[in-house]
Amino acid sequence: MVGTSLKTQGGVSAVIAVYRAAGLFDNACVRYLATHCDGNLAKKLALALSAWLQFGGLLLRDKVGVLHVHSASGPSFWRKFMFIAPTLLVGKPVILHWHGGGFVGFYHRSARWQKRLIGWVFNRCNRVIALSDQWNDTLSAMFPKARVITMPNPVDVPPDPVVLSEAPRRIVFLGRINADKGIQELLEAMPAVLARAPDVILVIAGSGDLEVFRTSAMQLGVAPSVCFPGWVTGDAKSALLASAAVFVLPSHVEAMPMSVLEAMACGLPVVATRVGGIPQAVRDGTDGLLVPPRDATALADALVRVLMDVALRCNLGRNARLHVQEHFATELIVPRVQALWQTVIQEHSKARAV
Repeated sequence: MVGTSLKTQGGVSAVIAVYRAAGLFDNACVRYLATHCDGNLAKKLALALSAWLQFGGLLLRDKVGVLHVHSASGPSFWRKFMFIAPTLLVGKPVILHWHGGGFVGFYHRSARWQKRLIGWVFNRCNRVIALSDQWNDTLSAMFPKARVITMPNPVDVPPDPVVLSEAPRRIVFLGRINADKGIQELLEAMPAVLARAPDVILVIAGSGDLEVFRTSAMQLGVAPSVCFPGWVTGDAKSALLASAAVFVLPSHVEAMPMSVLEAMACGLPVVATRVGGIPQAVRDGTDGLLVPPRDATALADALVRVLMDVALRCNLGRNARLHVQEHFATELIVPRVQALWQTVIQEHSKARAV
């Protein structure tokens, strides 16, 4: 299996960490090679080269049964292409696990020769994992020969849900802080939110363009009500979610965001945009409220509605946790990955025997 380092900040590393903690690597004899990390360009190139050399040695010694690739758009894809291409060329099976929410734009911006290589990968891989039915439909339409299946991200469900107080105090965002995550619209929504709930604090936790959005918060006059604590993990993240009244993710593009699943698993209502795989995770009006992307007014209205109606807030949070338990829990998803590996190995063995 190849993917980003488990020490990186982002949803893909969170997914892989869940798989590892669930025992998937031990149960199936998985060798994990990190191809990307946080840091400067030299550090990233050194890690990618080291992983590629290690993988090349395994491939030459016939030690690769299945290559399972976690990939997103842009440089992530081309980094993984260096692993996928030789594996396919020597006749070994490949599973492409697609995480990139911005794939359509990435594909259409690519040069013609790049599109041919992208299509070759998707059409030749033994399976392509889409994180939602919506992405399954999109990828299947773009690459009709691709063998696309849907498998959502897994999430651990805490033993106890958060306690939603009658006096909501915090709106919480977790993730990369950039324009594609809708941070500007979130800040633009805050004046209307504060007009109805003046004591509410917006916590934007993550890394990225912090200074850009700190400046924007000051210009909008909402800086005293906005907190940027940086990237939070472990107990700090659990405590932050436990203090929240509502989780918000106003992204422009998404695949299947782990932050949303983690918030729902805690029993938090979610206000998010109707993009990518989010509608499959968040049922509008049942687990949370969905709004169009780039619409600060609709975002503010949804946040105010959840904040001001304690009965609605509690009902959405309760339904969200139950939905995750029934469809996204780790113990449901991990066996599906193991079964997929077994199926691909059996298909490969039969094909070689013919």
